[in-house]
Amino acid sequence: MLVTLLAAKNRWGRSFSTCGSDDRLKETFARLLRECASSRDLWAGRRIHAQIDSSGLKSDIYLANLLVQMYGKCGSLGDARRIFDAIARPNDFSFNIIITAYAQNGAIDQAETFFHRFPRLNAASWNAMVTAHAQAGNLAKAKDFFDRMPGRDIISWNALMQASGEAATIFDRMPGHNLVSWNTILSANAQDWHLESAKEIFAAMPMKNEISWTSMIQAYGQRGHSEAQNLFMIMPTWNIVACTAMITAFSQRGNLQECERIYKSMPEHDAIASNAMIAACSTSGDLDQAERIFHNMAERNTASWNAMVAAYAQNGHLEYTKRDFDTAQCRDVITWNTMIASYAIYGHMAMAKALYNTSPAWNIVSLNAMLSAFALEGLLDEAGDLFAAMRERDVVSWNALLFGYGQNGNMEDARKVFLRSPRGTPCPGTR
Repeated sequence: MLVTLLAAKNRWGRSFSTCGSDDRLKETFARLLRECASSRDLWAGRRIHAQIDSSGLKSDIYLANLLVQMYGKCGSLGDARRIFDAIARPNDFSFNIIITAYAQNGAIDQAETFFHRFPRLNAASWNAMVTAHAQAGNLAKAKDFFDRMPGRDIISWNALMQASGEAATIFDRMPGHNLVSWNTILSANAQDWHLESAKEIFAAMPMKNEISWTSMIQAYGQRGHSEAQNLFMIMPTWNIVACTAMITAFSQRGNLQECERIYKSMPEHDAIASNAMIAACSTSGDLDQAERIFHNMAERNTASWNAMVAAYAQNGHLEYTKRDFDTAQCRDVITWNTMIASYAIYGHMAMAKALYNTSPAWNIVSLNAMLSAFALEGLLDEAGDLFAAMRERDVVSWNALLFGYGQNGNMEDARKVFLRSPRGTPCPGTR
């Protein structure tokens, strides 16, 4: 975006305001604002905004609407609101854009405020509210707006389908389908492990795009299915998401060589692709390569640090696990859980308990890690107390306690836990 901005500035001279044609200048500003919105480049967007203010086009409603849209896309709602409030006579586009800006950033109450202020509600306004509530998981509210719409279009139906747990029912009720509709129903089946249904939908699609192909490749890859590779090889154009899905699929099958081949063939790597490659190296025990990929990453996120901490933990290098945990620039509950579990697994119970007690957040994985550690070390009183205090338990929780009692010969308590466990909870070592 910076290159585009500088090129445009060079074209018009030292300042954009020196251009003689307002129409040509306005279209240049409009194009640059759309590019900023698309790339979420707030810094460049502010620079263009400053140029607009000094160009004599500050009061142009067309550019003002694009500024509201750009700030909304970049998550700067305060700026979006200030621009909107400065518009002397907001038009339909102005209202729809500010409603969408709030909705896209999860500020649903503010979006509804403008929705009710809008003197001429149209399909775009209603769709923005349906989509906002759908994305926030407020299915009842999304359906309420959908049902009250005076007229629905395919965008309305797609928004409701994306939020609903009854995608197939809504898909069948739709008066027509577009590519988004097909991709939504495909993704819903793929994510719900309905692989055969997803395969049938994919075959029936009248047209496909990268999202369609990637959804199927991910669905097969996550299940270790060889069909993922077959689809990948005939995919018309490989994208970064599909390549990442294949790295994960080959990693699950222990094929580091294929992971490396795909990773090296990619024209660019984002954090997700590099994180997947680090995990693949970890699975194969190639920690030197995992380190190289980590240190060559242009940007690292929390998942990147987690991948390295987990890599050393899974390969038995407690010292390096702690090193990366201590130096991690960002941590989340997964980082803490991995370190706690590492201490516990290698018998450092005092350090595991100390870290657990200082953790800023716990979840069931944290509790299960400590429960398993207590059980493994034969600390059955501590294990029983922790289990009793847990507000939520899963199959790992029940099995950890069963294992602890059984491993230490306390068969009567093991029997009591087994009889109390929810139906379908497997015993340790069973599948």
